[in-house]
Amino acid sequence: MVEIAAMRGFVLGGLFLACSVATGCVDQRYFAPRENLNGTGPGGEPAAIYPFGSDDGDVAGELRVWSRGATAEYADDPTTESGERARVEVHVGFELENTGRVPLDLGGIHAEPEPLALVRLDGESRVAPGSTGKVEAWFLVPDADSTRDVPEFSVRHDVLVDGVAAATQITPFTSWRPRYVRSGAGPFLMGTAWGPWGGWGRFGGWGWGGGAGWGLGGACW
Repeated sequence: MVEIAAMRGFVLGGLFLACSVATGCVDQRYFAPRENLNGTGPGGEPAAIYPFGSDDGDVAGELRVWSRGATAEYADDPTTESGERARVEVHVGFELENTGRVPLDLGGIHAEPEPLALVRLDGESRVAPGSTGKVEAWFLVPDADSTRDVPEFSVRHDVLVDGVAAATQITPFTSWRPRYVRSGAGPFLMGTAWGPWGGWGRFGGWGWGGGAGWGLGGACW
């Protein structure tokens, strides 16, 4: 069993709803990978870790995949029956560590099911040998009225060498409820994960890990 404990970085207030007259209403629901949970994202989020490499060592590294969850922003819209309009987006982050001898690119990013559309991609997708790059993606959930309408989803991603996929993976995500404790040093995130895991891509097989959680629906008042 692998236990992710005392991971710093999540903002405690992010668990709650933020509503104001000026900006409208926001609600949030957290998602986490449901396999290979043996690491964390930059902010302490549970992350799936995928090592990869070629036999000659030219291609080598590790990809970390995590999510800051789904966020719904509400704005007044008198043309709708409810009098407001929601925009729901899901975040997925990638951190590509290149320990090989050739440049790597992160590409082929898209979500399943099909309606989740990639609307924003930030960061540097090319990573030089001996470097680590971070890319963050946002997917629009069409016709969603709140984060409760976000289904479980998967994100496909490729590690590319000269435009050719050296490793391909699909990371499934499920809703997840973070637990917090407080100490003199500040808030900490607590979570658990379990299961065997392995490498991935054409350079090796990949195993299954596990994660569990519950949905955290949002509400505004």
